[in-house]
Amino acid sequence: ERQRGFLLIRIQLATMKLIIFDFNRTLYDPEKGALIEGAAEIIEHCGRSHRLALISMREKGRDGLIGTLGIASFFSSIVMTDAKTAELFKEVIASCGATPGETVVIGDRVTDEIAIGKEIGTKAIWFRAGKFASIEPIPGREPDHVISTLAEAKWLVG
Repeated sequence: ERQRGFLLIRIQLATMKLIIFDFNRTLYDPEKGALIEGAAEIIEHCGRSHRLALISMREKGRDGLIGTLGIASFFSSIVMTDAKTAELFKEVIASCGATPGETVVIGDRVTDEIAIGKEIGTKAIWFRAGKFASIEPIPGREPDHVISTLAEAKWLVG
């Protein structure tokens, strides 16, 4: 049954135009000072068939860090913000030529970017690992799928 559900989600996500990634603890491990295992591969893989956007909380040095890590060129839009909001996500989606229904959000904060994505009508994949893995979803804003490695996300989005 789980495998069937996994396949149905994969089929749905393969039709998406845009993937919005969170940065900290989704692609980048601040404790290790490096990309999370599988991050470079998923960015490169997804960038072949989807537009990519990155939304990150603004922190000193983060703009330069994204460039230093060699991933900036894969993203159509990179936004540093003081607060993640539904309006911001809608603006990024529109600027990338997509609609919420053509977008999937991938992040580690189920009560932050995942809840916002679900609120505005995107698909959402919760990377349930690390610091925020024990936090429960907001009722009515649950993710479409939960993963524990980025390799799972790579398979899901085709």
